[in-house]
Amino acid sequence: MKRRIVITLLAVVMLVVVWVIPACNTQTPQTTFLKVNDYPLYTANLYEDYHFDDYLKTGILPFSPTIPPILRTNGQPTVDDFSCTCFSAYNLPNQAIFGRNYDWTNDFPALLLFTHPTNGYASVSMVDMAVLGSAIDQQQLIYAPYVPFDGMNERGLAVGMMAVPWAQAPIDANKVTINLVSAIRLMLDNAQSVDEAIALLGEYNIDFLGHPIHYLIADAGGNSVVVEFIGGDIRVIHNEQSWQVSTNTILSGMLDFVSVLCPRYGTAYQTLEQAQGQMSHEDAMALLKKVAQPLQNYLGPTKTIWSTVYDMSTGEIEIVMDRHYDQVYRFKLDMKKK
Repeated sequence: MKRRIVITLLAVVMLVVVWVIPACNTQTPQTTFLKVNDYPLYTANLYEDYHFDDYLKTGILPFSPTIPPILRTNGQPTVDDFSCTCFSAYNLPNQAIFGRNYDWTNDFPALLLFTHPTNGYASVSMVDMAVLGSAIDQQQLIYAPYVPFDGMNERGLAVGMMAVPWAQAPIDANKVTINLVSAIRLMLDNAQSVDEAIALLGEYNIDFLGHPIHYLIADAGGNSVVVEFIGGDIRVIHNEQSWQVSTNTILSGMLDFVSVLCPRYGTAYQTLEQAQGQMSHEDAMALLKKVAQPLQNYLGPTKTIWSTVYDMSTGEIEIVMDRHYDQVYRFKLDMKKK
């Protein structure tokens, strides 16, 4: 039997590059960018101002005109390139679990980014570095805070997004328009509960940039929702149990059929139902392994790039890269009580 290797990484010591974030009228700040493993997975702690408040006022990206590929409207992949899975689970004492598989079409570097804004909540998020460009350079990395694909903040709010066949958000000419990934940054920096996150989404227009998605949002208090954008309306599906599952299938009006339409949803839901939401960290990672995707599947050439388990109560994070479930990397986000 293979031995499960658990690697705790409270500090990583391999220096890769110094990340420069342009600042206004100050000495240029620097953030150390570190390599964790050879996949590669990187990690960084960003204490500098990434000017997200300015972006929220205008919807215009700051810094240089070098815009990451995901934030452009041309050359977008189709929904068949995605097969992600997210779930929440609450029924163990002092634990609130958020599990996430991110599936994509090829190998690319990934970044675990810790952000510490002075006027928002500290958080940790996973960034698909392929969306920043084909190479790692400072001009691309300045946008990393703007492209979280999943994450958790110090108040115990966690968010993940999954592609769906279609999505149409409401449009209000009086509201600022932000994009689908920066909406996750909006919630991580500013919301400490599911209700606050939903309210924040309603304050902005969401541009999907050719990627129709829905979100699973959960908090440490046992509240979990799937937020969908149907026919110009925001639909919110609350958890009715001490767990909730979301994959790549629209749930609004489809809850009775989704297990048939998406076998991964059925597998995850049945596992959580049998456990009645009692998921240890190890159980959560085992479930993610159960629904992980190989390089080829019925949706096309996708595979599970990373599996993350966030504990919304303790701030613990576990990461597996490229389906190597015998090698788990552990991190910690310092949590603050409300």
